[in-house]
Amino acid sequence: VTQQRMRWGAFLDAHTGTVHRETRRKMKPLVRMGVPPELRHRVWRLTSGSYAKERRAGVTYDELLTRYRGVKSPFDDQIGKDLTRTLPSHPRYQTD
Repeated sequence: VTQQRMRWGAFLDAHTGTVHRETRRKMKPLVRMGVPPELRHRVWRLTSGSYAKERRAGVTYDELLTRYRGVKSPFDDQIGKDLTRTLPSHPRYQTD
């Protein structure tokens, strides 16, 4: 498992952009070995294109959260209703 983490870590450090054919070719044997749970978010970001999109946007998700903390969206009420309907057994959305 440690070797697997090291190989994935080196791969992810070298690839933080768009997944091209060569990147997919190199990633295939790693995926077959399995993705260590602690690195899955980084693999998701790479394969989904979010690293590249973040660079194009010029702002990180954490920066957006900080910038808009406390700002009310016109969609907040609807999202709240949808969460309680969609995830009724989740402890965060249960009411007493």
